[in-house]
Amino acid sequence: MRELKTVLGKSNAKLFLHTNKLIFLQEALFHSSEVDYFTVKENSKFHVFDAEEVIKIIEDATTLINSKASQAGQMDDQKVVFKLKEANVTIGEIEMRNDSKTHYREIKFWMDREKTLALLKKKINVLRRKSDRIIAYGKAASRFKL
Repeated sequence: MRELKTVLGKSNAKLFLHTNKLIFLQEALFHSSEVDYFTVKENSKFHVFDAEEVIKIIEDATTLINSKASQAGQMDDQKVVFKLKEANVTIGEIEMRNDSKTHYREIKFWMDREKTLALLKKKINVLRRKSDRIIAYGKAASRFKL
């Protein structure tokens, strides 16, 4: 996990101005560029964002650290943690699973839905209600059709 954090923090020489973190987020959230929108359901409303804007905002708003043990028997550096720079709050994590034979040595990546939605709503102010239940933000507001 220490090495992964280091690699994700570097710029990718083959892809000008792109960090490995941006490339990881693009693949993990949008399967490269196969998905155009990021949609989060909050109560009965769907918040729709442009995939490209989402990746850029998450990349800019987060810093990577390795986890620290919080209880006896735990070890430092077991996860790569995505922390919001402004609030020092964890928004996501990458970890190696070793909890069962079924999931042994699988890599798990998660992001907190509420914190991610709050970040995106804060950073992408332009919005357009497409209906009572669908709200499109930023570039998605002009491109998302109903």
